[in-house]
Amino acid sequence: MWTTFGQFAVGFCEVEASGEQPVAGRIYYPAVAAASGGWLPSRWRGSSWLWDIHYAMGLGKFLFFRLPKSLLYSLLKRALVAFAWAAGKAQRMDMTPGAALALGAPQELPVVVFSHGLGGTRFMYGIICSELASQGYVVLAVEHADGTACAARLPGGEWRLYNGLGDEKAQVAKTRHRVAEMKAALRVLQALHQGEAVPGLQLSYGADAGSFLRGRLDLSCVAAAGHSYGGATITALAAEDPSFRCAVALDPWWHALFPESRALTRFSTRAPLLVVGSHDWNTPNAFNQLACGGERQQKVLQAARPQGEGDECTGGGAMLLSIAGSSHNTFADALPLFGQKTGWLLERLGLTARLDPVLGVYLCTTAILNFLSLHLPLKAEQRAVQNWEPLKGHSALDRILERDAADSVKSRGPLSWLFPGRGLVNTISDFFLDRVVLRPPPVGVQPPSASGAKQAPQQGAGKPNGTANGTANGTANGTANGTANGGASGAPAGQGSEAGSEPADVFTGAEAAEALLPSADSASGLHPHAPSSHSVPPLAAIAPQQRLPAAQRASLRAGVNTRFSERVEAGEVEEVNALLGEQHIWRCMVVA
Repeated sequence: MWTTFGQFAVGFCEVEASGEQPVAGRIYYPAVAAASGGWLPSRWRGSSWLWDIHYAMGLGKFLFFRLPKSLLYSLLKRALVAFAWAAGKAQRMDMTPGAALALGAPQELPVVVFSHGLGGTRFMYGIICSELASQGYVVLAVEHADGTACAARLPGGEWRLYNGLGDEKAQVAKTRHRVAEMKAALRVLQALHQGEAVPGLQLSYGADAGSFLRGRLDLSCVAAAGHSYGGATITALAAEDPSFRCAVALDPWWHALFPESRALTRFSTRAPLLVVGSHDWNTPNAFNQLACGGERQQKVLQAARPQGEGDECTGGGAMLLSIAGSSHNTFADALPLFGQKTGWLLERLGLTARLDPVLGVYLCTTAILNFLSLHLPLKAEQRAVQNWEPLKGHSALDRILERDAADSVKSRGPLSWLFPGRGLVNTISDFFLDRVVLRPPPVGVQPPSASGAKQAPQQGAGKPNGTANGTANGTANGTANGTANGGASGAPAGQGSEAGSEPADVFTGAEAAEALLPSADSASGLHPHAPSSHSVPPLAAIAPQQRLPAAQRASLRAGVNTRFSERVEAGEVEEVNALLGEQHIWRCMVVA
């Protein structure tokens, strides 16, 4: 069972509102601890991670979207759905549905509105959301109804499964729809705070919409956060809506921004922006491209910088942080929750990550909490309940150092000869994908070689994958089957391969299949994908003089969660180094 580090237990409830802009999602909040005891062992208490079979069905559709319909694929899809349903139900989260608000929580609670990535859901970032709730935040994780969720439960109970991104025009429309849903989500929270009636507003697990959060939210402390597609969504949102005081974009897929977004030109707000980009997505691939969208990322960072004077000043500055060894999946629940249950087998197959997934999500959450504490005007009582500073036990830095040291001398065991180099699955997966899983490429497109050689992606290509394994190579094998300029069938943008068929998609089933099996070159070293020359140096190779002096680190750590700044400042780089440890930071820079 996953347990949070904050002093509060975590409660949750589902929320939906059917007003002018319908919205649905899950609210995470600091709660009264559940009663202990009972006949169940502790690992079976709490709540299931996956709470409806529709989500397992949606995951199957997301991963097999636009792959040829045949008996083989039908069987594979059904097996995946069954496995996802069983594993998701068995995985427990230390959260209580419908629990009362924590008695010791501040009277007014800061707010975070969260946007999931492509193929994500309201609960697929439950670790980060529940960690924030355990530190005194109320988090509303929106489940987007634009078709980018693997499955979404709409207000009224209707289900919508993943239906692709469509062509570039349709994709931009989806981003605008997502931004509108995020604004509607904040209006729902405002209504809950004021006890107002909103059409169709309902909470689950017996929570009363009129009294549950009445008078308990601090609407002057509202932040937006999101991953991948959601990272671009919240950046577009924060660039234009002053209700959001700051924003945290986790490995954003910048291609999702609509062209006229203020996030690409000049923020019209003063919101500081934190971009936590993965090592993989921020390392140039063989074609000197960043999977996140490097050119757009530079535009976003420049658009966020402070400009103007006095009342005309806009932009709060930005920080770009890349955690060493991180991948696109570092931020979602899948690897931390499920990656260690078959650890020995994954290690033998070469599928282990260079960055421990549990440590990765701790480092990410610590960076988020630090940024929120700096750039939200938190009150003294709101700061007093937070205990995320590493010296107080939130971080697993010492444990992971010990584990790295042990791994360096550990024997690979008697069967290690079966898994040389990249590992057996890594070795055969390119051939399997090219010859068995992937559809034949359109006429005139050279297919990838069985040895893993990649073709240059077309303009705008990238892997906006919020749940499966993303890589620095973006679309890689998937570009043979379709990009923003056409779908898997090779049909023109915005059209299906035949009348009434699913629309051409910029993210094809081929790319989903590649994400499912390790095939691409990774920047971050030992990883669910193949090793690379860009791998992170061993900790022992980092000279002590490259690290902050112990006294300076202690001083900077002692100052966290004590001050507020309206803008990102240059000194925050050293603060982050002190907080996370330089050995875990691949890149950190600010635009101030």
